[in-house]
This record gives sequence, C-alpha cells and structure tokens, in this order.
Amino acid sequence: PLLTLTMLLQNYRVIAEHQTEEYAARNIDRQRVSFVPPLTRTLQAGPLGKLLLGPMNFHYHHEHHLAPSVPYHQLPKMHRQLVERGYYKDHSEALGGGYANTLWRLIFPAKQGTPNHG
Repeated sequence: PLLTLTMLLQNYRVIAEHQTEEYAARNIDRQRVSFVPPLTRTLQAGPLGKLLLGPMNFHYHHEHHLAPSVPYHQLPKMHRQLVERGYYKDHSEALGGGYANTLWRLIFPAKQGTPNHG
C-alpha cells in the first residue's frame, strides 16, 4: 500500500508542477494549445503539501528549472528574489496556489474567457 500511495502522490505532484491550464482545458471549445515555452510551476504549498508532495523544496519547481544548479536549500531565497524583482508579474502562469488548488483547476478548468481564481 505504501508504494501505491507514493506513486499516486508522485503523479499528482508531477501534474501540478508541469501541466498547463490551457492543456487541461483543451477539449473545451477545442482550443489549440502551444507547448512553447514549456511550463513549470512553483506552488505555494502549505505544510501538508510540503510534507506529502513537495519535500526538499520540490514546490519551488519553476526556480529549479530556471537554475538547476542551485541547491535545494537555496530555492526559497531564489524565489524571494524573483518575487522582489517582479518576475512573477510577467510570468504569472509559473506561480500556482497550493497542490490541491492547482489540481482542482486542472481537473475542472474554466472555459475560455471565464475567470478561474483560486
């Protein structure tokens, strides 16, 4: 059971950190989806999300893809610097809510033109 649960949680984590909302909504109104640039997302995980899905600062996934050589314990500092410099104002798609909120938005995407705030 532990291995099964671990694999399930790993799949949820990968989807939340890499799946675009546009791709999740692709069958709604048959919109076309571009994968350029590829998306990675940093999640604002709570304590439970960090424990189960984002240990070792995995939830700073976008920062990790921007600079893979940055050690995991420095990712929170890198995230703060990006926020302070306004990076996420220009790249809001790369910053998600928590794991549960992000998965919900991917499972139940809003139709185009309908806000999906969370």
